[in-house]
Amino acid sequence: MAQYFFDIEINTELVVDGEGIDLEDHAAARLSALSSLGDIISERVQSSDDLSIDVRIRYADGTPIFAATLILNSRWLTPAPPIPIRNPVPGKSEE
Repeated sequence: MAQYFFDIEINTELVVDGEGIDLEDHAAARLSALSSLGDIISERVQSSDDLSIDVRIRYADGTPIFAATLILNSRWLTPAPPIPIRNPVPGKSEE
């Protein structure tokens, strides 16, 4: 096992990992980094239409070993609906 450090930058906010985690190998570290992108998106998507997320993996001595970036740009193509959109359930009437 080796210790990997995951530094995460969301837009301009950088969080430097001071603890690290022990993982089996580089492949496990890569999967952990990529999974974290999805977790961050699901946490932040309600509050922003534009996100830039960088995850960088490094060793304790600072040597970088992997980086992944996810950029989200979303926008309405028509005027935004005035109320939340609900998906109707087939067979049920709305009250």
